[in-house]
Amino acid sequence: MGTNALLEGKGAPCGLLLTEGFRAINDVVEEERFGPEVYKIYDPSPQPAVPPRLVREIRERVDFQGNILTPLDLAQAEKAISELLGKGLKSIAVCLLFSFMNPGHEKAVRDIIRRLDPECSVSLSCEIIPRIREQPRMSTTVVNAKLTPLMATYLQHLGASLSQAGVDTNQVFIMQCNGGMATFKAASERAVPTVLSGPAAGVVAGATLAIQAGFANSITFDMGGTSCDMALVEEGRALEVTRGKIGPWDGAIPMLDVNTISAGGGTVAWVDKAGIFRVGPRSAGADPGPACYGKGGTDPTVTDANLVLGFLNPDYFLGGEIPLYKDQAEQAVREKIAQPLGLDLLHAADGVIRIVNVNMEQGMKAISTERGFDPRDFVLLAFGGAGPVHAGRLAADLGIPRVLVPPSPGLTSALGLLLSDVRHDYVRSRLGVLSSLDETEINQGFADLRERALAEMRAEGFSPDEVVLEFSVDMRYSGQGYELTVALTRTPPLAREDIQATRARFDEQHGRLFGHKAETEPVELVSFRLVSRVPTTKPRFARHRKGKTEASAAIKGHRQAYFGESAGTVQCPIYQRDRLATGHTVSGPAIIEQMDSTTVVYPGQSAYVDAYSNIIINTGEG
Repeated sequence: MGTNALLEGKGAPCGLLLTEGFRAINDVVEEERFGPEVYKIYDPSPQPAVPPRLVREIRERVDFQGNILTPLDLAQAEKAISELLGKGLKSIAVCLLFSFMNPGHEKAVRDIIRRLDPECSVSLSCEIIPRIREQPRMSTTVVNAKLTPLMATYLQHLGASLSQAGVDTNQVFIMQCNGGMATFKAASERAVPTVLSGPAAGVVAGATLAIQAGFANSITFDMGGTSCDMALVEEGRALEVTRGKIGPWDGAIPMLDVNTISAGGGTVAWVDKAGIFRVGPRSAGADPGPACYGKGGTDPTVTDANLVLGFLNPDYFLGGEIPLYKDQAEQAVREKIAQPLGLDLLHAADGVIRIVNVNMEQGMKAISTERGFDPRDFVLLAFGGAGPVHAGRLAADLGIPRVLVPPSPGLTSALGLLLSDVRHDYVRSRLGVLSSLDETEINQGFADLRERALAEMRAEGFSPDEVVLEFSVDMRYSGQGYELTVALTRTPPLAREDIQATRARFDEQHGRLFGHKAETEPVELVSFRLVSRVPTTKPRFARHRKGKTEASAAIKGHRQAYFGESAGTVQCPIYQRDRLATGHTVSGPAIIEQMDSTTVVYPGQSAYVDAYSNIIINTGEG
């Protein structure tokens, strides 16, 4: 809900209060320095985060050390707030300069707002994201202000509906983009972490299923109807970032590092004016959808190409609930791709798959090789309706030795909701050269975060004994404009040798990510970080005994499928997945069908069913 509200411009109207003299923060956007965006010189300038008529300046000033240079002018602040409330606003974002060092002025402004209008929602940057960099901090606070009224109303209705339906549990939770869950109460007050939360659930499930199957390192590959979401999991933990983009909005909040590209079953293939064969980024969506849906769509899509190649069963799509019309798929591919390029039908359809696969391979490289990871050290965990169709070929091209297809690929993201813990993230910036900060100052920074985290968990009904705390710091070499997050291996309070060990891990991490490190250069501590987590009861997965039948008993027929020029068209066995049992092996080429997905085992590959009913494909690579 939050993601769609932002992308569609349907967030609640909100006002914005800024420090006097810094109104331009609302107009600032980051410059694109790389890629095709640099050359779009005729694109209109992005709109301000908040319309100028809804922005007011507050007379106050705090310096970078938290010292008050100009006291808060209470009368002037009340006048500015009254003007905003007079416009009928029910949400206000407050982002004053250096409030992360001294939040007193922002909290005083909130008191004024609540005195004038107790029903107005207030988002303070010192609580939403108390960290350096003014524009992302302001943008994130404004996003929260836009979403919180909508989310509070939505969750109130949802909670009432669940209660009427007989759901009487004491606590109900909602997914967050950091891979954890929040209570309805927490999400109603701080809505921004719910943005982009759907793909995060899939990553959580993928990491859990991979570990259960014996793979600590995995790349999750979730390909659905409109997009493809990919994430890297190292030693059982998904990589995280501390900042992301939601359309035009900056979100300076911790989130799982999910790379999303426009590559799904509904992605449209086309030939541009220069005669170049392209796939995406446009999608046919669900209505009219791919041409094979028979709803009036005439553009060929990835789903149409897979149907033409024989990978999909026109009579067993979604278990037979949705009929596919192969003749309409063939017509779309022939008229829009094959004829303009002078190709035959099968080569044109195969070209669609090859191009979309290359796009997805580039997306996987962005989270693996470009981050210093070797894909050959990972298993590719494929889910979503379309993921298992493409995974075998993708893995082989990237040198990934194995593909894991979970028992219910189409429901894997939903499974992630049941595998997530309650989680909150806290950050506070404190710039300083590491060598000049003493242990007392550093430990006090962590102690402040710990106190806030335990207080909020207690307010949500959890005892301190249930809470697991994970500490980290943001560090950078002096002079750098970016920082790295380094996890602590010991719970604070820290001794001097612990701080020195953290510095050494920063050097090592910088060397792995960027290929160089500067062990003799001074390092700055930028921010303290804390993750508070309450582990939840997880579902138990049954282990199955080896099946008593042969895999051939699961064959329900044969179908011709085209596997490219090297293998050509093959009369391919079709397996029914729920008939495959633990220990069964399948040699490629083969197609395995189930209600929510189709798995393709390519020529030269083999697959077996493990004790948890996962299909493990050996690609012969890596």
